Amino acid sequence: MSNLQFTADADDEGNRLDRFLAGEIPDQSRSQIQRLIEAGHVTHSRVKTVKANSEVREGDVVSVEVPGAIATEALAEDIPLDILFNDRDIVVVNKPSGMVVHPAAGNHSGTLVNALLHHIKDLSGIGGEIRPGIALGVIEGCTVPTELVIEGIHPRVVLLADVAGPRLLQGAGRR
Repeated sequence: MSNLQFTADADDEGNRLDRFLAGEIPDQSRSQIQRLIEAGHVTHSRVKTVKANSEVREGDVVSVEVPGAIATEALAEDIPLDILFNDRDIVVVNKPSGMVVHPAAGNHSGTLVNALLHHIKDLSGIGGEIRPGIALGVIEGCTVPTELVIEGIHPRVVLLADVAGPRLLQGAGRR
């Protein structure tokens, strides 16, 4: 947990509180800041009931208590996967429609990551976690590995493929 404190200057006059804080805490999105405000993690020197749209004035002191990240661990689960291609660098999976990709609040199990941890034993980690890099793009009609021409792929990137048709739905990249 970290405690932050900011004092508004003349340039901040009239801004909404959530916008002011978004400018002061660049690693938090405005939505995340709004959730902190709603959860009571923000105090304002001039306002008793703090709201995201509270107006900021010069000299206002705003304190923010940012809770620490909650450690999560994805567990391997024996979930059937349609693995189209697998070598030492790339795994191509025909992901079932509706399957959640990464575990998160409300979806701690039954995800693509849970299944991949069971089927692929040497997934690379991201940010110190065993969490595969999932390509943002979906490739339709991809049936052979030579059709995969994507720059910047890192070892053990997982590509999601939809084998229904022969077109690229959107550009693929590494998350």
